[in-house]
Amino acid sequence: SALDFEDLELETRDLLRTQPGIREQYHERLAHVLVDEFQDTNPLQNELFRLLCGESMSEASPDGEGPGRPSLFRVGDENQSIYGFRHADVEVFRRHWREAEAAGRTESLTTNFRSRGEVLDAIDLAFGRLWSEGFEPLRGADGSREGKARAEPCVELLVADKSKQRWEQRLGEAPFGDGMRPAALWRAAEARLL
Repeated sequence: SALDFEDLELETRDLLRTQPGIREQYHERLAHVLVDEFQDTNPLQNELFRLLCGESMSEASPDGEGPGRPSLFRVGDENQSIYGFRHADVEVFRRHWREAEAAGRTESLTTNFRSRGEVLDAIDLAFGRLWSEGFEPLRGADGSREGKARAEPCVELLVADKSKQRWEQRLGEAPFGDGMRPAALWRAAEARLL
């Protein structure tokens, strides 16, 4: 317990910075590095990726620059950035996106293979209005509206009031039973609705 997670990141960064032999061993050992959820990284983590893959630290450079260096692929969506409390900085993603776009090295993936087409329609309707600028609608995979029997309606909006005071005024202190008492009333209501 002498080092926390950030200490480990700093020590690794310093090792890769100051030990070219170790850095080159990784360059030779790895062909590709894929970073998923890149929108939830921070500048230190991005520096680690660049050192690990031999990217230039001072300017935008092609991924895998130079002989024997791994290709670095980053995947993410700034609209899904949720880890600011862990020091993630979505600006790291935005800066990389701008650099990669200027170099012609970006690709938008908008096909969703997990959800039914009707669900994607509802998501596009809600978030298209919320994020009008730069919003890219999701496309369902082939057959996403066909197949298994489904419940009607395909999409249902469930709304729960977050006001504890209104819940207590209307239904008392523990309207969902003692087992749900520790939960926020609106969370208990969501659970009951589901």
